[in-house]
Amino acid sequence: MTLTRQAKPRPGRSGLLALAAGCAVACALAFGPSAQAQTANQVMFCSDANFKGKCFTVDKGGGNVNLTQKSFPGGGNWNDKISSVKVGANVRVLAYENTNWTGECIVFSGANVGGRTKGEYPNLTGYETSVGNSWNDRISSYQTGGSSYVCP
Repeated sequence: MTLTRQAKPRPGRSGLLALAAGCAVACALAFGPSAQAQTANQVMFCSDANFKGKCFTVDKGGGNVNLTQKSFPGGGNWNDKISSVKVGANVRVLAYENTNWTGECIVFSGANVGGRTKGEYPNLTGYETSVGNSWNDRISSYQTGGSSYVCP
């Protein structure tokens, strides 16, 4: 009886592509279909904590947006539906509690601040307005820009 040793396939280019494709599928399953790629010049807003639920991504300098005018998948609009925010390294977001960039304002920055993961705000319940209300499901309008953006 002769034993032969089978050659193990080495991960070549096609093996690495298959591995990457498998990772993409696993990531989509782990984070849900709403999780979107984000660059240093983008912001991702999500309807649920921990960047889950419905999400949308906008570019830096993407204008002044009233969430009453942005359609929510499945009906309605995004007004008072944001629960988590992920901010690219080159972006600042000014989020307002009212439409037309009025009312209380909070800055979300891509910079590493206060020991939290750079640019990640996984649960807006932990952030309060000046009168002690949570920012969870409170944002009605926003602006995106660079490091010079500050609340009025």
